[in-house]
Amino acid sequence: MTTTDAVDQELTALESTLRSTLRVMQQPGPDFVAALAAVHGHLPGLPSGPAAQMLRIRALTLDAHLAWCCSRDATTAVAGYDEVVTLCCGLVDEGRDLVDEDLATEHRGLVDKGTVAAAADHAVEVCTDTAMVLLACGDLAAAQVRLRRADAICQAGNVEAGLRLDLLNAWTFVDFGCTRFAQALRRAEAAVDHGRTGGGEAMVGAVANLAQACRRLGDRERALSLYAQVLASPDRTEAQDQSARLGQAVTTASIDPARAVPLLLDVVDRSQHDQGGECLAHAAATLGSIAQADGQLDVARHWYAVSAGATTAPAIVAGGYCLLARACDDPSEAARLRREARRVAAAESVELQVMVDFVTARDALGHGAAEPEATTALTAALVMDVWRIDLPGSLRESWQQLEQASGSGPVLRLAQDLGRHALVAAVAAHLCAIVPPDRDDPRPPRVLVAGTDPLAELARAAVERYDRPIRDEERTVDAYRGEGLDLVAVGHGDVYLCWRRPTGAMHSVRISRDGLDADLAELEQASGAALAPSGASALLHRASEVDLMRRLGQRLLPPALVSDLTYLAAPRLRVRADGDLAAVPWGLLVVPGMTSDSASDTRLVELVDVVTLAPFGLPVQADPSPDAPTDDGVVAVLDPRVPGFPADSALGSVLGRLPAGSALDQRMRTYLDSGRLVGQPAPEGSAGLFRRRDQDRTWLAEALARRPARLLYLGHVSTVALVDGVTSEPALHLCCSAAVPGRAAPLGAHRPLAASDV
Repeated sequence: MTTTDAVDQELTALESTLRSTLRVMQQPGPDFVAALAAVHGHLPGLPSGPAAQMLRIRALTLDAHLAWCCSRDATTAVAGYDEVVTLCCGLVDEGRDLVDEDLATEHRGLVDKGTVAAAADHAVEVCTDTAMVLLACGDLAAAQVRLRRADAICQAGNVEAGLRLDLLNAWTFVDFGCTRFAQALRRAEAAVDHGRTGGGEAMVGAVANLAQACRRLGDRERALSLYAQVLASPDRTEAQDQSARLGQAVTTASIDPARAVPLLLDVVDRSQHDQGGECLAHAAATLGSIAQADGQLDVARHWYAVSAGATTAPAIVAGGYCLLARACDDPSEAARLRREARRVAAAESVELQVMVDFVTARDALGHGAAEPEATTALTAALVMDVWRIDLPGSLRESWQQLEQASGSGPVLRLAQDLGRHALVAAVAAHLCAIVPPDRDDPRPPRVLVAGTDPLAELARAAVERYDRPIRDEERTVDAYRGEGLDLVAVGHGDVYLCWRRPTGAMHSVRISRDGLDADLAELEQASGAALAPSGASALLHRASEVDLMRRLGQRLLPPALVSDLTYLAAPRLRVRADGDLAAVPWGLLVVPGMTSDSASDTRLVELVDVVTLAPFGLPVQADPSPDAPTDDGVVAVLDPRVPGFPADSALGSVLGRLPAGSALDQRMRTYLDSGRLVGQPAPEGSAGLFRRRDQDRTWLAEALARRPARLLYLGHVSTVALVDGVTSEPALHLCCSAAVPGRAAPLGAHRPLAASDV
């Protein structure tokens, strides 16, 4: 009979073999598959217990690795990984519950601390692996759900330092995929600091991530220095070496294209046998863009064709066709290539379809295409703005030549360029409602212009083309109404000012961020300093205050707006601004052009009454329920046990051991004796009211259905991620297991009660 130790040795050898083959970018052979099958044959004969369970967990993990590495079967791999994490968390919960209950020594030893630690470590490692598989498949939302689960496991106990570094690196990859480059920079810096003592390929990965973040944010010199560190490290893998050489070449190309050419050719030569072809595709596309900029269109077309044929990845192939269309001087051939790009994207994700539609239609407009292409471009641009469309980092690189030079929202810039002022105004009001300044992720739109809505046609087109609604028809208002002038200011990349002119036509102006950001930063600094005891603020001294308001007025009060203000029958300006524009004291801005004297200090408030309005889309207070409580009952939820979190963990006891006779204990005794407690069993004394296991969302709903006078909750409240992986909400941490349905993403064995669940 095979022993547990023998199976452990077999699994250890298989794990080592798999790591070795993956390190050199190879796949495990048939001998590996046969050996793993033999291990599965041994497992049923092992004595039951935590040790055998851990061996089974490790074997299932290898099964999932095999499904992904050999056949790229993401569905099977992710399902296997999720099963492994569930089994690990079960072992962790069993061990911690036994310790938490302070049971006898012999029972506590059933799942010892070593097993609990090993299961927790393995769960974090597998959650991270799952996220990387999902990230490679472009499912950013699902990847973030797994990483949050890994974070929760880390918070509940000690996890190996190397696994925490891997988790930070995985989060950085997700940040790249979501174009959260500033956050990726902070996360990569934390990973580098975390891994300084350990080294190894995970540390090399952290440095490489930091280099990429610096490149994305324009700090090219620091990026080149970091790429050099990666290439000098003896711990780098072949994949890390290849990626660093590509990053170094692309960064150099943005500084000195001629100096980058030999570096890019070296990447092309090294990437000829690259399994994925993504490095070759990106290097070839960069060489093509350099040649096109030099007017060498034949050379550019050659490299673009190499890029398109380097891999079967749909995003890269479609991007190659788009680049070929741009370099094509035959209009009919360019149109054919754009159609080919759309054909490739049509069978893939909606996100890729939207991006390809936008790029191809925008390019077609540049070559004089007709109205249908304008509608396609605007529809795709609107969807991109609403969804914050992006591709995973591994695919995003091939689209760098197709990105817009400006950081403006695609639909705003495109509508402005096409002279669609009413559409710009409608979208500005829309974005002002759905993009709070402190969030990267969008919410469903809440406010659009009612009546003759310029967005109506595009909204219908978006639903028909992509099967995704972009607005809530029942939550619309007219953004421009009443006497006076309504100004909507959106700082979405460039600044867009939108208003209805006295003639009734909508008008919009795009203002570049060049110079404006520095003035807004000065205003923010001066506003903070004005509250300091020293009073060293530009706003507290007349000369400096007028100078700052004059500079802001010159940038934010265009001549067309000033002219329209002088013709108002009712001298009133209502300003609705979002982001950093909401902090501008609009009434104090010095109006440019009022006199021939350049030093004029006429303020906007001297021309019109300036009213600052709240942004669109603020939640509406619900009408109070006419139902009054039926009695003076009290629902008491007192320090409930959160599944999977022992008393001394992050979501453990908030009270600790409550002293007998405390004020809270006495109050509970009073409620208990008077029969005021609702939804309680008949505990022996007030101690039975604390640290209960049954107070989940079902219990709470039944208790509140009896309409008590008050709810007393003493427990954990936090902001948690929702299952969509994008949004977050406040939540209560009751006794709910992860198996109960709900909007909040599970935290190990527990699912919080999100606000939207209520």
